[in-house]
Amino acid sequence: MNEGEAALAGLMEQLWRMAREVPPRPCSLARVGKRAQLPMSTLMRALSLLSGSGLVEVATREEGGGHVVLTAAGRDLCTNWFGAQPPTSDMRTTG
Repeated sequence: MNEGEAALAGLMEQLWRMAREVPPRPCSLARVGKRAQLPMSTLMRALSLLSGSGLVEVATREEGGGHVVLTAAGRDLCTNWFGAQPPTSDMRTTG
């Protein structure tokens, strides 16, 4: 897995953890960025890729902010990757 793939997997893990903490509410972009330790520009590029793959739905507001939620396909993928319960370790990788 290259660094970009690992970053996307780490972001999916954080989304999975957050979805399991407060289902079924969407997560704010600011909260996701903070939890994933990603600058907003990097977060938005990653979410764009995941959205294009049908794994997340992103809603942004014109004045800034917004939210993200895992789609059914995203939840299925996370269940396969991380199991029914969110992982307990922080899988963020360092390049």
